[in-house]
Amino acid sequence: MGERVPKVYHVATTLNWFRDAQSESFSEITVIPTAHVSGEKPNFEQLLAISFCFQGHPITFTKRARGGYGRVFNATVPDIPGNPQFVVKLQKSTPKAVDGMKAAQNLKDCEVAKFKVFEVMYKVTNSALEIRDKNYLVTFMEKLDADCSQLVLENDADKQQFEDFSRRLLRCISDNKMTFTDMKPENIGYRRTHGNLQFRLLDLDGTDQFVFTYPMSARWWDKRFPTNTAGETAKQQQTSYAVAVTKLLVYTQSREFDQTIREKIHNVLKYKSFEKFLTRTIPNTAYDPSAKHKTTPEYVEVPVGENPEFLTPEERIKRLRFIGYSIFDEYAKRVKGMVITLLGTAESLRRRANLHDYI
Repeated sequence: MGERVPKVYHVATTLNWFRDAQSESFSEITVIPTAHVSGEKPNFEQLLAISFCFQGHPITFTKRARGGYGRVFNATVPDIPGNPQFVVKLQKSTPKAVDGMKAAQNLKDCEVAKFKVFEVMYKVTNSALEIRDKNYLVTFMEKLDADCSQLVLENDADKQQFEDFSRRLLRCISDNKMTFTDMKPENIGYRRTHGNLQFRLLDLDGTDQFVFTYPMSARWWDKRFPTNTAGETAKQQQTSYAVAVTKLLVYTQSREFDQTIREKIHNVLKYKSFEKFLTRTIPNTAYDPSAKHKTTPEYVEVPVGENPEFLTPEERIKRLRFIGYSIFDEYAKRVKGMVITLLGTAESLRRRANLHDYI
């Protein structure tokens, strides 16, 4: 047998559409275009380490999380005083992911997101004849304390800071003619510094996508779903609704709020089984179990049937109203009213278009 030829991973960048971040720390991150590593199977930490540097110094990557969205790493620069730290997301470069990141660039100007993204191509060679290109998007983001599902609002000042961020975020999305239908506490990160809260959007490529966790109606994605009196499309309406739900859920994480009530609100607003929702509300094609990670209507469609787990906007309103107003502070009470109003609009528009939600 001949000697085994080790795989060699060469790095090259093909990115030319990214508008650089204004933050000084991000501008110091650069790609190493001619690096390579030999070995049978280098891990992603090694591949990232040979791909990037900070002010010419090596960056250390450690695994943090993995999901259908890609891989997430903590990144540090141990040779630099102060040890700069980042969170890095690695995902396959697809047309949808690239479009999402292009759209997300507009969020930087509104101070709701700070990041720098590279498109990296790894050329994998394991023989004289076989060369495969693997393309990834690598996004450097600020290191924050956690996402907002873990945030405890200490006082009214915390609530007001989150209120200000939510308004700025929704205005930025609207002004840039974007949508973000899957807004939720997990998609917003926070950092507490000297008693002040700073928020950033985490799911940067979630802009203008067709996904959701808190649907205002099972039928909002239907092309027949009408615009509202303000001329907003269904995706714009779903964006406003998802932001309002996110605010309500975060406000109910204040110290004085009964967490059992928060769970009741969450259960009313969240569709519990997304897989069943897709298989029962989107018509005309068959469900593909191999595409579980794909959560948009073009992948999963079957004939509409009765679905006991899904609630119409009208039923959600009834259950929300059953949760008494006396337990809500002024912030949560106001947002709860906004959620109910948006659900009421969705219900009337759904009925006008004769789009049936099954209970």
